[in-house]
Amino acid sequence: MDVDFNPVIMAFAYLDQHRCLLFVENTKMTEAVKRHLQAYNVELAGYTDFIPFMSRLKGVRLLFDKARSNFELYNRLDDSCTVVEGMTPIAGLKACKNPVELVGYREANIKDGVALTRLFRWIETETQPGKSTGNPYPTEWSIAEKAVEFRRALGDYLCESFAPIVSFKDHGAIVHYEATPESSYTVEGEGVLLLDLGAHYLHGSTDTTRTLYLNGQPSDLFKEDYTTLLKGVMALTNARFPEGTRGTQLDIMARQYIWQRSINYLHGTGHGVGHCLFVHEGPQSIRMNENPVTIAPGMVMSNEPAIYRTGAWGVRVENVIHCYELEPSAYGRFFGFETLTRVPLERTCIDTNLLRPDERAWIDAYHQQVYEDLSPRLTVEERDWLRNKTKPLD
Repeated sequence: MDVDFNPVIMAFAYLDQHRCLLFVENTKMTEAVKRHLQAYNVELAGYTDFIPFMSRLKGVRLLFDKARSNFELYNRLDDSCTVVEGMTPIAGLKACKNPVELVGYREANIKDGVALTRLFRWIETETQPGKSTGNPYPTEWSIAEKAVEFRRALGDYLCESFAPIVSFKDHGAIVHYEATPESSYTVEGEGVLLLDLGAHYLHGSTDTTRTLYLNGQPSDLFKEDYTTLLKGVMALTNARFPEGTRGTQLDIMARQYIWQRSINYLHGTGHGVGHCLFVHEGPQSIRMNENPVTIAPGMVMSNEPAIYRTGAWGVRVENVIHCYELEPSAYGRFFGFETLTRVPLERTCIDTNLLRPDERAWIDAYHQQVYEDLSPRLTVEERDWLRNKTKPLD
């Protein structure tokens, strides 16, 4: 892989009405891949041949995306060429997944739900004070390694989709914390554990965050934090919006409840999720910053509001959601979201007094779906654990 955690290679491509050329290092492809490409009349050339090739073009009309192309290439184009600036159509085609890709996402998220169910159950056992397993207490680093072990055992696993975030106690307040063997806390006893984990499977890619409370009872403040950001997750998931809506307009749905408490987070609420490509994929996003790209059916994105309290904890819940078209309306096309992630929420952290009846019903229905999708692939002991985690709210 040329890019860490992303099963891709660096290459250039040139496409016109008559030719398709791929400029890539010869050593990056197997002979089987070369034969496959050539069977579709894709011409292969060296990676460093691309800019000289482009500089020799005369009198052609080129679509040029300045946000995704380098300055040297732009300067080397011949003056006889006509440059039309705009966003590459490839980005939009990748962003809107086809039915086959969506089937793959669902399988990947069910498979990952099985892996994370096993991981969370293992964490509960191995972090208990006075445990009887005889194993040393896990660290943030070793928990990330254990996640890979559970995923790899399920088959069709390629690699993690980004550097795993496993952060205990105050490390959770570091937004993009990345543990090292030296910085890693030992995860022992009571505390908040935030896990942001994702994987590439042959079926598709996942990106899931869950916040666990280990070996104790969460404080009222922590439960308020967890519940208000979870209300934001549900509000964005249940949004109905007209064609032409931008992610910037939807962002308030996820932030509204924590804004009412004068709390904010300074990262985006949602990013595109590639299909076994980059887990952070454009061009769409859901964030406070303006992005002119509108949200359209087939787009797969994250939904991840958060609260960070420096020196104390981080709380984040992240699901992957898919945009689809709702029933016809006399007022035009309307869209909504469905949740693809299949991982239980932390019931003990939810303050049910802060929930409306429809929010309680959503959580119970989501947990029922998680259990139905995952339980056939679990052992009896794992099913019992998951049944307790997904039972209706008290």
